[in-house]
Amino acid sequence: MPGDRNTITISILAAADGQRPVHVNGEPSHHIAETEVAALLAETRENLWRTDPAAGAKLGKRLYALLNRGAGTLQGIIANATATGAHTHLYVQTPDELTQLPFELLHNGSFVLLAHNVHVIRLVEDRGKLATVAPKEEAIRMLFMACSPTGGSLKVLDFEKEEEKIFVNTSLMTLNRTLIVTATSII
Repeated sequence: MPGDRNTITISILAAADGQRPVHVNGEPSHHIAETEVAALLAETRENLWRTDPAAGAKLGKRLYALLNRGAGTLQGIIANATATGAHTHLYVQTPDELTQLPFELLHNGSFVLLAHNVHVIRLVEDRGKLATVAPKEEAIRMLFMACSPTGGSLKVLDFEKEEEKIFVNTSLMTLNRTLIVTATSII
């Protein structure tokens, strides 16, 4: 069944009482101590895994152990994907504060992404949702900057007229304007 695909979703939830619940396909699986998560985040921030494969493997093993607890569900899915040749999509969903953890380094004796038909995909809760942005109740800030060619047959621009048009069209709005006038002559 090489063309088949399996999916699994592992969600690490927000911490409560020093523990983070982990759900596999929506069902409670196990809990992770917040102190362990903090240690993994600290190790991740050292960035050794970016240049040292051994450090990446070590971190990947710790992340794998973190997700494979409980009934060993992750190992079972990887074994099934390897045995059947089916591609497996492992969806990982975490709170924002855990997005730094490099789950792509999962390691169970070898890097999962390299040695098995498993693809790690990060889920983002707000994907597809429109963000609502509240307009700020503050003055419009404006900066005018103009230049005009000097010399030759080129027409000199009338910046004051352009500036006046903008002020007329924004006259009903609160403006916070600063006008800086500088002049440079080229001889």
